[in-house]
Amino acid sequence: MKHNPPVKELDDTMKDLLRNINRCCMKISEQQNLNCEFKKLDFLEAEGFYDDKKN
Repeated sequence: MKHNPPVKELDDTMKDLLRNINRCCMKISEQQNLNCEFKKLDFLEAEGFYDDKKN
């Protein structure tokens, strides 16, 4: 049986970086009228980041 390493909690700097990357990707997708589907990140979903998004 394969064991997965323990999941390490992201620090606030990494969370901010990922939040900003998500905002940029969604903005580009919207501006370019791209039909993209984004995988939701658990910590962003938990804080309601995607509540007003179409994806």
